[in-house]
Amino acid sequence: EMDHVWRLLTMEARRKPAPDLDKFTELALTFYFYWVNFGPLSRGTAACGYIAFFALMLSIDYEVITSPPEGTQVDWPAILTPRPSDFAEEVKPWVHPNRAKTDVLDSLPSVAANISSIRQMIEALNAV
Repeated sequence: EMDHVWRLLTMEARRKPAPDLDKFTELALTFYFYWVNFGPLSRGTAACGYIAFFALMLSIDYEVITSPPEGTQVDWPAILTPRPSDFAEEVKPWVHPNRAKTDVLDSLPSVAANISSIRQMIEALNAV
């Protein structure tokens, strides 16, 4: 399932002139849903999946500019709903209105311009 959703995400992200924001958001939430539900099998954590959701949104230049409602842990609705579409519908009321176009990634240095060898890649990943 995750592989299929990943392929759909990459196709949607490459859509010209721009990805459909609602469709991409639903796919990103679906990816998170599967991440959380497969977590016990892969020893993944819900926090890593949540970070991946935000990273996916940033990949199309959008941020979710709010936290979940007080007392809400996003992984529990993902665990307790039977289908990814049910989960997306449950979190939609606070995710969808809080998406905002961003250029935060534009201010970061280019990886290709600053890392030119495998050694430098490994050093960067290890924060050397």
